[in-house]
Amino acid sequence: MLPLEAMRTMDVPSTAWRCRRSTIPHLIRIDDRLRVAGSSPSWRMRRDSVGRLVPGSVPIAVSGIWSPEPIAHGGGALGVSGTAGEVSPAGISTRARLDITRPVGPMDHLLVCLPPAGAGAALFRPWARKVPERLIVAGVDLPGRGALRDEPLRPVGDWTGLVRAIVTSISAIDCASTILFGHSMGALTAFLVARELHAAGRPSSHVFLSAGRPPARATLSSQLATAAPAELVAAGLLSPEVLEHDELAELLVPLLRHDLELLGRYEHRERTLSTPATLMAGEHDVVTPVAEVRGWHEVLTGDVGFVRLPEGHALSDRLRAEMVARIQDGWR
Repeated sequence: MLPLEAMRTMDVPSTAWRCRRSTIPHLIRIDDRLRVAGSSPSWRMRRDSVGRLVPGSVPIAVSGIWSPEPIAHGGGALGVSGTAGEVSPAGISTRARLDITRPVGPMDHLLVCLPPAGAGAALFRPWARKVPERLIVAGVDLPGRGALRDEPLRPVGDWTGLVRAIVTSISAIDCASTILFGHSMGALTAFLVARELHAAGRPSSHVFLSAGRPPARATLSSQLATAAPAELVAAGLLSPEVLEHDELAELLVPLLRHDLELLGRYEHRERTLSTPATLMAGEHDVVTPVAEVRGWHEVLTGDVGFVRLPEGHALSDRLRAEMVARIQDGWR
């Protein structure tokens, strides 16, 4: 559920550095930001005078190319937040935030991207440079990451509050249409958001459900919420490189466990969705096999397309390109 790419792009401030991908990326928390360092000895961490983890010189993870030159970064400057009208049993409101890559006009199409477990909106920021101008990428940040990194991870909010918070954020934006994309756990989130948008009188034009189990089987991985990191790796939910760096595991494992716990709180009901949808599956995906993805047909009552790619579970440029091509076909 947490692809290696998610580790390279966990959180980015308003200015960033282009970075060449190292063979084993290394995330470091500096103040309240997550940064990535390469695996070479020159990127070793140290403790500062107050015990914080700091590197000698570390670029921030944005893209796949190293460069010493800072670049302007628009992602996150146009965030829209939504807070559910309800609170959790512990009295903590559920929040979500859209990380919009550039201004949205009434003729633009908003692509809302729901992340896999353990990841956030920054995972989708590189997409902004690879989509048509009319398509605005908006990743979703959940508590504990990105702009909401100071929000408590526990207690876990309920699905109703989370979905309504996302819908509140989307509803605040005036655009030509809203397209939803959800990957892995994000597929279930996208399905629930699409239902809520339809009930609110603002239906999405299309939903892309990628590498995720259908609602009736969505909680199968939730029992791993208390698993040891090695068990998470064995289950295909965490990249093995994480275990080679204690500090990296300290950052990522709690986020992944939090989301798996949230997944375990999902209560399946006989819900259906009439919005046109496309299912996306990887032939080599061991986390969510192709047969599992096909199970979405049970709850989708509108037109449904199916894309089978020679990929694993992680997000890829091939998947993004296929989705964008299908979106553009709908514009013709």
